[in-house]
Amino acid sequence: MTSALLMRSHLRLSTLARLSRHKSTKIEKMSAVVDVNVWSDIACPWCLVGKKRLDKAIEQFDGQVRVHWRAFELNPAAERESPPNVDYVGKLAAKYHVSDAQAKGFIDRMVEAGREDGVNMDFSKIRPGNTFDAHRMIHYADEKGKQDEMKEFLLRGYLERGESIGSHEFLQRAGEAVGLDAKEVEDLLSSKQCADEVLADEAEARRNRVSGVPYFVIGGIPLSGAQPSDTILHALNKAKAVVVAEAQSEAKGSFCTVDGCT
Repeated sequence: MTSALLMRSHLRLSTLARLSRHKSTKIEKMSAVVDVNVWSDIACPWCLVGKKRLDKAIEQFDGQVRVHWRAFELNPAAERESPPNVDYVGKLAAKYHVSDAQAKGFIDRMVEAGREDGVNMDFSKIRPGNTFDAHRMIHYADEKGKQDEMKEFLLRGYLERGESIGSHEFLQRAGEAVGLDAKEVEDLLSSKQCADEVLADEAEARRNRVSGVPYFVIGGIPLSGAQPSDTILHALNKAKAVVVAEAQSEAKGSFCTVDGCT
């Protein structure tokens, strides 16, 4: 083979390799989106801790993430609102059939875990209530691109500021705080809008035998409980590798070069 032909062959191989690398990088950047589904309840202290740990993992993750907040009610039969100054220690002790001292230990552990993740829970202000309407608000906020902001506002309002989670007045303020239209929020709360979406989330949780929250499904990888951010980050990286591999496999096809077709 002449030197000219060798040069042409080398150039073709270099071009194909460069195009292949470019194609692979483009696929990774455009297609490597990891979907994260999280079942949680506003009345769940560990769900706020879990959210902050997820947020931290996403900040460290080299990739794109879509988070979907899914509804789960720890107490679907709860009254819509409860009075102020609820004895949360006694309530917890009765629910789990433990002593007040043990219940206080549960609370202290949650408060300490929250502090480590930038959360300041105040159980002396807690006002338990029915969270169904709050979940409807979260679904409606998703339609407006404000789901994460709504989830954060409701969790912090309930667990840090002692807001009544079932109060329509609080939910109305929450909607306005994250930038939703006040009249649309009012119409939502006076109707059954987004109720089917909440019920569908809960039905899916039952099918998947989800019995406690938070419950994460990270690109198909299940994680139960408020896992450390490093554990969540590891799951994100594993899920990303699968997404990238699938995208690259789908992108492969037959092609022709000057040397022939494959």
